[in-house]
Parts: sequence; structure tokens; C-alpha cells
Amino acid sequence: MTSKQARGTGVATQLQGVARVRRNFWLLVAAAVIAVGMLSQALRGPNNPGSAAIVAVSGLAAIVSLALAGRILTVLTAHRRRSTGRQRIRRR
Repeated sequence: MTSKQARGTGVATQLQGVARVRRNFWLLVAAAVIAVGMLSQALRGPNNPGSAAIVAVSGLAAIVSLALAGRILTVLTAHRRRSTGRQRIRRR
């Protein structure tokens, strides 16, 4: 394998990694939406131990999935913010 082929493989692997991260981000967002919907339904229901368990589990799932999605979003947009800042400096 030549160095040119190795570089091409690295870029392809990096793009696959970014695609996987974006897919995981949207899966986490979907999980958060489902968890918040379950939480809303459980809060409207009768007061019993089953509803309390659903509230606890769905609330925890919503918090965790939103926190992880936020971390992924921060990492994905950090590169754009840094590159945009550099372009502004160059234009001056």
C-alpha cells in the first residue's frame, strides 16, 4: 500500500466515524423524545408504584440521552466554530 492509498483510507475511515457519531446523535435525540413522551404519559396517569417507576426510569433516560446528545453536538460543532473564527481573523 502506498502512502497515497493509506491517506485515502484514513480519510474514508474518519468520514465513516463522523457518520456513525451523527447517527448516534440522532438515535439519542429520538430516545430522548420517546422518554419524554413516556414521562408525560406517566405523570398524567394515576398515582401508584408502577407510575412512579415509569416516571423515574423515563426521567433518567431522558436526562442521560439529552446529556450525551449535547456532548456529541458540542464536539461536532466545535470544529465549525474554530474554523469560522479563523476565517474571520484572516479577513481582517
